[in-house]
Amino acid sequence: MSSTENRVVIIDDDRDFSRSLVELLEIEGYQAIAYRDGNLALNKIGPEFDGVVLLDIRMPTISGEDVLKRLLEQDRSLPVIQITGHGDIPMAVRALKQGAYGFFTKPLEIDELFRDINNALALRHTEIERRRLQHQLEMRDDVAATINGGSPEIESVRQQIVKIGAADVDVLLRGETGTGKEVVARALVQMSARREAPFVAINCGHVSHQQATEELFGVETLLPNGDTNVRQGHFERANGGTLLLDEIESMPIDMQARLLRVLQERAFERINGEVLIPLDIRIIATTKVNLDGAVADGAFREDLYYRLSGVELPIPPLRERGIDTVLLFDRFLSEYGSDAEIPPGLMSDLLSHDWPGNVRELRNAASRYASGLSVFALNDAQRKNSLAARVAGFEKDLIEAALAHNAGSIKRTMLDLDVPRKTLYDKITKHGIEKKDFNPKDY
Repeated sequence: MSSTENRVVIIDDDRDFSRSLVELLEIEGYQAIAYRDGNLALNKIGPEFDGVVLLDIRMPTISGEDVLKRLLEQDRSLPVIQITGHGDIPMAVRALKQGAYGFFTKPLEIDELFRDINNALALRHTEIERRRLQHQLEMRDDVAATINGGSPEIESVRQQIVKIGAADVDVLLRGETGTGKEVVARALVQMSARREAPFVAINCGHVSHQQATEELFGVETLLPNGDTNVRQGHFERANGGTLLLDEIESMPIDMQARLLRVLQERAFERINGEVLIPLDIRIIATTKVNLDGAVADGAFREDLYYRLSGVELPIPPLRERGIDTVLLFDRFLSEYGSDAEIPPGLMSDLLSHDWPGNVRELRNAASRYASGLSVFALNDAQRKNSLAARVAGFEKDLIEAALAHNAGSIKRTMLDLDVPRKTLYDKITKHGIEKKDFNPKDY
């Protein structure tokens, strides 16, 4: 619920009084609703309710005092103003001690009641906003624990997750194989109001056209006895929650048209069905290719691409994340139960490797290292002869030569190589260069 709406719930078994009070509140701009039964109202008012409750004390099915107790057990900060036509001072004191925000007797002093309602709403909205910010901070910590790394590139991803996670919009995640798109998708869900709702994932590249149609939309089959057998599809199972469409670029073109219709209308029909089923769902799609190119080649619908890419989040490849490669490798070693340190030579290899399989490949490398095997699937001769290894070796030789020429002076080496100090230090660390070997003068 939006905290900009002034909601008031009236719980009173007096129909005429409740109707009159609702009309007065609506004239003043409040959103008012009345319940004659306290049990029914209790089922409607949850911890996230952002309004005020006006509660009669004497009611037939459940007393106002019991309703107050149960409301405050659920949410101690909920403002409840008690109202009665049979009030006295001891009753008022007891209500306030129980946690009521205020107490009024009938006939009501309307101006005073509105004043208390306004004050209570202001406090309630502040509390709801405080909870929202608190949840956002907690989720930010969870995101940091899930999306590891200290590089600016991955920090930008974390910030985007926090920013768009709570917005109930469809999202397109773009990144190479193994960059962690599903991990990001789940982090987005945890930041959203749908975090407790269903999360359903389907890999569009692993099902046939017929399977995709049935799995997405479900099927109705008429049985010989006249009954209808219903098999729910992913849309229906994810209703109220989130549907992850992994590798969306693999979806057949005619299926894309059906998906576009669902996204536009937020409704669908099962295969062989005749009933239009309303859909409350968030779509997160992932792709490992540039969909602009797929659109140009006619392999992906332009209108679907524009519909999905309103919020597009690129996931950086591992080779662009710098020291994150070493940090993640160390974390994976810990997960595999290894406390081995990463020697400078291996650190250099990790930083210079191209990582075409990204984080998934890095995790496999850590698994091999923790088992005492070679880090890289390629043998040493192949790896040392690769383009990345040659470039890294050439860069290391240049830096070492410049350091030797300048007697270890970082300042003069910076000028010779025309690189910033931080960049030079990063590369010295990356290549495992020992500064003490060059008689450094000013580090």
